[in-house]
Amino acid sequence: MNIIVNGFHNRSHFRVIAKLCKDFGIKYAAHVYSQEAYPLPGSVKTDFFKWQEVFYHANYSLDPEKLIPLDEELICAMRNCEAVALDMMSRMERYKNYCYGERKELYLSHLRVWNHIIEQKKIDLLISSNVPHLVHDYIAYELCLLKKIPTIILKQSQVHGSFLIFENWEKLNPEIKTKYSHYLRQKEIKLSENFNRHYLVQTGKGDATPFYMKKTSRVRRLSAWLKSLIEEREWGRRLKFGTGEFLTALKIALKTRLLMRYLEKVSVEPDFNKKYIYLPLHLQPEMTTSPCADAFVDQYLIIDLLSSVLPKGYLIYVKENPKQTSLLRSRRYYDRIIKHQNVRIVSRKTNTYDLIACCQAVATATGTAGWEALFRGKPVIMFGHNFYQYAPGVCQVESLEDAKAAIDFIKEAKNQPTDKQMKAFLKAFEQTTIPGYVDPHYCQASPLTESQNEVSLAKAIGDYMVKLGFEKHD
Repeated sequence: MNIIVNGFHNRSHFRVIAKLCKDFGIKYAAHVYSQEAYPLPGSVKTDFFKWQEVFYHANYSLDPEKLIPLDEELICAMRNCEAVALDMMSRMERYKNYCYGERKELYLSHLRVWNHIIEQKKIDLLISSNVPHLVHDYIAYELCLLKKIPTIILKQSQVHGSFLIFENWEKLNPEIKTKYSHYLRQKEIKLSENFNRHYLVQTGKGDATPFYMKKTSRVRRLSAWLKSLIEEREWGRRLKFGTGEFLTALKIALKTRLLMRYLEKVSVEPDFNKKYIYLPLHLQPEMTTSPCADAFVDQYLIIDLLSSVLPKGYLIYVKENPKQTSLLRSRRYYDRIIKHQNVRIVSRKTNTYDLIACCQAVATATGTAGWEALFRGKPVIMFGHNFYQYAPGVCQVESLEDAKAAIDFIKEAKNQPTDKQMKAFLKAFEQTTIPGYVDPHYCQASPLTESQNEVSLAKAIGDYMVKLGFEKHD
């Protein structure tokens, strides 16, 4: 059995992959690693590729003369992937600016390498520790889909201390719908300790602000930076890429400061007595919009579509993400938004929970604000794919007709999610998640030790591999 491993960057993750290699007799693994490649069992032939070289330069240190060349059939079959991948390269702008020609060259290089690996190594499975969203991993994932090679994706859950496992990021855990119907019929719903804590927080009995949205002190940021310097193992890598990132970061910081001043000038104070749809913008570039928002990765398209179907007397309040930089934003972007007569940009200082409390609905691609709104009895108009797309009170939009239907949907009082419905959905969600964490940053929210978490990860992936038809060795 031969696999592609995406993510799984730290030593603990490598131990999980090593166990899977032993359990399933894996003979070959291709892995793009972040800081250090830890050993896998000696029986496994491995191709390790340095993340920074791959991410910024599509450099896999492979002889191009030995790679299978690309042909028109494959390039055309991957056109949709190409469009998404070129957009994803916006995240590389933190290092330097890439023109269209450079992006296209990088895309074709990634495509050629992964097609070669998949064909020559006869890849049977791709395992990813997150939704692929860093260009090279997304291309490998889409190639596997095209060639009907199974994929297993893990994703940190909205409820801390648990994670999801699925095959396709557009259809996350569809079985949750059946489970929701079951629990909705139950008189009493008992949540686990972790999920009950989440329920209490979301229903107003605690601070619902996610830890990643809370402000970090300068002292803490400086401490984290110094720690990264101390732990750095490859100073050549830091010198090669760090200088470009540092200088670009300074430029971005200056441009962001000026841009946010302009944003405040064009912002207005919200009138909570008006009927409005609240649309908090996603931080970009990020996975939540690329690829998870699909065609609505440009959030202006969401605003434009909703504005065109909004009834008279309704407004759209748009709030910029507190952590957004000048990447993928400009004065022109904000000017285009406020040209719509029924759209207002509100100050970034406006409390998001106040905006949710008084709105008729929340519109989002896949954001946390949508999940929070449901617990507060507000319907959600979703323009992407996330686990709560199956929740009561959610209307998914892909077309103009969908947008019109969404407006009718939010006008109906019966479509406002109730407390009982959300508790039933949360229980159904609990039943489709697994205790533990994929992202090390979430270890603080898990009661599991590192070794217990490794067991949970390995078992979840192993069970899913058996479900897909792979045989486990004794």
